[in-house]
Amino acid sequence: MSDDPRDHQAAPEVYSVLLADDSQTFRAALLRLLQRDHSLRIVGDVGDGEAVLASVARSRPDLVLMDIMMPKLDGLSAARRITLHHGIPVLLMSALARYPEQRPSLDGLPKHLVALIDKPVLVGEDAKSHMRALIGLVKSRIHTGKASALRYDKGHGLSSPSACSLVAIAASTGGVDALHRTLRRLPRSFPPMVIAQHMDPALGTQFASQLQTAIGQRVLVVDRREPLLPSHLYVAAPQSDVTVAEGHVMSRPATAGQLAPSADRLFSSVAMAYGSTAVGIVLTGMGRDGAMGLRQLREAGGYTLAQDPASAVVDGMPRAAKENGACCDVLTLSQLSDLLAQLQPLNQGVS
Repeated sequence: MSDDPRDHQAAPEVYSVLLADDSQTFRAALLRLLQRDHSLRIVGDVGDGEAVLASVARSRPDLVLMDIMMPKLDGLSAARRITLHHGIPVLLMSALARYPEQRPSLDGLPKHLVALIDKPVLVGEDAKSHMRALIGLVKSRIHTGKASALRYDKGHGLSSPSACSLVAIAASTGGVDALHRTLRRLPRSFPPMVIAQHMDPALGTQFASQLQTAIGQRVLVVDRREPLLPSHLYVAAPQSDVTVAEGHVMSRPATAGQLAPSADRLFSSVAMAYGSTAVGIVLTGMGRDGAMGLRQLREAGGYTLAQDPASAVVDGMPRAAKENGACCDVLTLSQLSDLLAQLQPLNQGVS
């Protein structure tokens, strides 16, 4: 056996990358330059959005490097599906990235997984510096994605937080009683809480006053943009959805024919605005509302929970969240009440 320490060094890590661009010429040139870095392994190069999804499902790359403007399915739509169903980082390329007024919107996409960059220059005196920067960014985004996946995969081993910026709660059938039991032990100081309880429009404001009486805490009906403040609970106005942006909660008309307020819209906005500093909870209810948005919150690093089936009047919404891989843990109402009674606000209002 050799005593040379070099014989015991670990092999350098190799990262797998899927490349997607509708220009075969650009794709081939970029592929050649990427392959010069031996720590990168290109597991596929495709020319449209649908082919991207098929290749991701087949090869499970560490990162997708993708043009925005592509046939069959654009890069933004493909990135949305890739991050939701696979949790894989995506670097979107577009010349529009250099023009702030024309930059494509990344709203609804998890910031820790998706970034927009300018298309690299592949020829001329700037090519080497552009490729060095691109490869560095590829590796950086892969490391970020793997750190997020490690947190995501820990599941039940993930410890509950002692403080957070915001708590978002969704419920439907049986939710009024579940909320009363879950929120009745809130302390004097607690994080802002935003509630999406499916409600008959005629009972919307009545629900807020009844909840306030039952738990002895201030409950505000959101019918415009309001500051998010500690020790306050917020519910949607009748026939409205409730969403958040950093430091604020707001209301907008609900989609006609859909249950309101939308749990998915609430959780998605929380994922974008607060990510890993937020807590999301799905309580009893029929259907699947909340499963997609809660998954986005979990992928953004948030602590996500579902009510246990034994105590749920209807296990539809909690079960859908669990089946979608959206939950860090499943708790009884008593356990949820204990958790919320101990949570402290991370921020003190709006700056």
